[in-house]
Amino acid sequence: MKMKKIFIIIGKTMSGKTTIMEKIEDVSTFKKIISHTTRPKRFPEEDGYYFEDNFINGDNILALRTYYPFISEKNKKSTWQYWLDKNDIENVKYPFLITDVVGCCEIVKKYGEKNVTVINVVVSKEEQIRRIEDRSFKEETLRRIEADEIAYKNVKSDYTINTGEKYSLDKNIIRVKNIIEKEIGSSFATSSFSKQIFISNGYENWKKNSGKNGSNSRKH
Repeated sequence: MKMKKIFIIIGKTMSGKTTIMEKIEDVSTFKKIISHTTRPKRFPEEDGYYFEDNFINGDNILALRTYYPFISEKNKKSTWQYWLDKNDIENVKYPFLITDVVGCCEIVKKYGEKNVTVINVVVSKEEQIRRIEDRSFKEETLRRIEADEIAYKNVKSDYTINTGEKYSLDKNIIRVKNIIEKEIGSSFATSSFSKQIFISNGYENWKKNSGKNGSNSRKH
């Protein structure tokens, strides 16, 4: 199989890595690789995983992780499995996925460093705590935050993206876009990329209120 670049986003719980990935997917032809899990849905409409009743091991399984969740009346399972299907990765031109540190290392080992680009989305512990205030599953999230302190202590990546209150989401999306284009040697975004970034920054309202025609590029 001829490999193109595999892009992996890693990051601590509540770092914003999923949001960045979803935004990139919205404005490009990149294929987000979705993990499988035996974890129950946190709410009926939850997506972002293939939710499976049982785990069946096989040659196609990659980055298998087992978690021991907070046991409660609502969640009575003693373990959850998360994994990737290698067929999902190998059947697209530029796979784009999120995994944890252990899963990332396994994928790099399997496909080789030159074929994998790792982007680490960094967030402070204080910001992690702030972001879970409205979450209904705080016990589980707090456990994951503590585990992150160990897992990400000496983590290695090709690029680092900082998130938090003082970092613009849109600027980080553009940084990731630039990283990807540098790695693949060409542009990947659709023509709607700049328009969507401008709209989320309030550019359309500024143009309307100021009477500008929007012909000048906005710097980020």
